[in-house]
Amino acid sequence: MLKKVLTALFFILFAIGVHAQQKTDVAMNDSAVVRLDNYLRDYLSVTPSHPDSLIRASDYLISLSKDTVVTSHIASFLFNRFYNSDIMGMDRVAIHIAKEYFLSERVKMPATMEETQLRLYVEFNKNSLIGMKAPELNIYAPDETPVSLISVNSLYTILFFFDDNCNVCKNMLPGLIKLSDSLASKGVSVFAVYTQSQKSNFHNFIESEFTSKGLGKNWIFAWDPGFESDFPRLYNVIKTPQIFLLDKDKTIIGRNLDNDALRQLLGLELERDKESLNRVNSFLESYLSGVDLSDTNAIRNEIDPLFEKVSAQKELYSSIFMNLFYKMLYSENDTITQAAVFLAKRYIMPYPALWWDKNYPLEWVPKMVERIHNNKPGSIAGTITLYDKKGRPVQLNSIKSNYTVLYFMNPDCSICKPFSVELKKISRSLKKRGATIVAVNSGGKSKDFFEYNKKNKFTWLSLSPKDDTFYEIFDKFEAESVPMIYLLDNERRIIAKRINTITLEKLVR
Repeated sequence: MLKKVLTALFFILFAIGVHAQQKTDVAMNDSAVVRLDNYLRDYLSVTPSHPDSLIRASDYLISLSKDTVVTSHIASFLFNRFYNSDIMGMDRVAIHIAKEYFLSERVKMPATMEETQLRLYVEFNKNSLIGMKAPELNIYAPDETPVSLISVNSLYTILFFFDDNCNVCKNMLPGLIKLSDSLASKGVSVFAVYTQSQKSNFHNFIESEFTSKGLGKNWIFAWDPGFESDFPRLYNVIKTPQIFLLDKDKTIIGRNLDNDALRQLLGLELERDKESLNRVNSFLESYLSGVDLSDTNAIRNEIDPLFEKVSAQKELYSSIFMNLFYKMLYSENDTITQAAVFLAKRYIMPYPALWWDKNYPLEWVPKMVERIHNNKPGSIAGTITLYDKKGRPVQLNSIKSNYTVLYFMNPDCSICKPFSVELKKISRSLKKRGATIVAVNSGGKSKDFFEYNKKNKFTWLSLSPKDDTFYEIFDKFEAESVPMIYLLDNERRIIAKRINTITLEKLVR
C-alpha cells in the first residue's frame, strides 16, 4: 500500500513539474524525462519478471497519470522496453500495451510510432506467444498427404520454419540436426515446415541434407505451397529461420530461438522432467512400501484410492501410473511382472482420455501386456529376423535344437563380459547335451558386437538386428536388462528365463 501511495505522489509532483515546464515552451524537459524513466526502471526492477506481473505493473503505471503527454510517454517507454527486450516472453507485454492502449486509442500514440507497423507487429505475433497453445497447422507432407502439427506425438516438438535458399537456415541446420538427434531418445522431434512453394527444391533439400546421409529419423517434413494454413501470420514467419519449442500438449514454451537458446531451454525442461520423475519415484517408494506388488488384491486396495485422488489431474496421473507400470513391467520378479497386466487393464488401458499420447494406453501398453503373456514359461518364444556377421537374415524360429539358449547381451555391458566367460566355460558341455547357444545383440553397434565375439573366440552363433532397430527385440522379449538368458525346448517353448549359468547347466540334461 505504501508503495502505491508513494508512486501516486511521485506522479502528482511529476505532472506539476511537466506543466510548469510547458509554460516555458518545453513539453517535457530532458531532466523530467530522465527522472520519470529512472523511476519506471526502478519500479520494474522490483517487479517479478513474469509477463503476467509485468502486464499488471504496466497497467498500473500507465493509469497513474491523467496528463495525456505523461501517459503517452509512460506507455511508449514500457512498450519499447518490452519490444526490445532480449528476455523470451516479453513480447507478450509489448503486445498487451500496443493493443490495450495505442491501437484502442485509449492513449495517444507518440509521433515516433507508425500505426501500420504497430498493427502488423501485433497481428503477426499475437497468436503464437509463450504459454499459448500452438495454432494448428493442417498442411502437407512431401508426398502431399495431409499432416497435422497437433497430431505429432512427442514430449517436445521443435517447430522449424525454413527456406532452402536461406543462408542462416543452412548455417544452423547441422547444429539443429545434431541437437535433435542427440535428444530423439528423450522424446524430442522436429516438425520442419518448408516456407516456399517449389516442390522440386523441397524434395532435393530433404534428399541432399537428410535422406542421403541417413539423418532426420525424428524429423517430420511439411509444406503449405498455397499458404492455406496462414502460417506466416500465425507464427510471424516474415523471415527464416523461425524456431519454436512446444511441450507435449503443444503449448509454446519457446519462440524466436537459435540453436544455443534451444539447447539451453531443452536442457532446463529435461532436467525439470528428471526432477519430477525422481519425486514421483520417491512418492511411489514411500506409498507402496510394504505392499506386495505380486498380490493383485493388495494392489487394488492400495491403488484404487490413489487412482481416485489423481485421475482428475492428467499430468500427475500419467506420471504416477506410467512409472508404476514401468516399475512392475521391468521387475526381475516374474510374479510382479505378471501383476503389471492387472495394473494395465484396471488403471491405464481403459482411460486413453487421460493421456496426452493416446498411443501409450491404446497401443504400447497392450503390446507389453501381450509380451508378458507370451513370455511366461511354457509359452512358445517369439521370433524375429536377425542377421549374422555376413549380413544374411536368420529367423530365430528356424533354429532347430533339443535346447536353444538365447543369450541377449551387449558388448558395452560390463556385467556381460564375465557372464560371457562363464557361459563359454560350459558351452562345450551344453553342446554335447544338444543345446545351441545363440548370442543376440540387444544394444551395441552390430559391427562392435561381431568383433567382440570374434576377439573372444566365442564359437556360438551370433546374431544382431539392424542398427537402431532393437525395438523389434524388445517387442518380443524381456531383454532390456542384460545379460538375459532364455532356455527353450525342442518345440521352442520357454523352459526358464533370467537364469545364471549354474541354473542353466542344471536344466539342460
